[in-house]
Amino acid sequence: MKTLPFAFFASAVICVTVGMGLGIFMGASGDHSYAETHAHLNLVGWATLALFGIYYELTPQAARTRLARVHYVVAVAGVVILV
Repeated sequence: MKTLPFAFFASAVICVTVGMGLGIFMGASGDHSYAETHAHLNLVGWATLALFGIYYELTPQAARTRLARVHYVVAVAGVVILV
């Protein structure tokens, strides 16, 4: 892991890529049964993780703490469990 903000941004990009792919699949097939999964990946996965990454990029002293690393693990685990 390069830096904590990078980890948050990379996780956010993975979430938005999967979320957009799922949205494209739903639009093409007409089956919207995964709409909640798509919404949570884009909102919680992309938006929230990216905001956390911005915060830690702007406050590097906070990103150096152990609690910040725990925050990353809990946030990513929360996205996986929620989805």
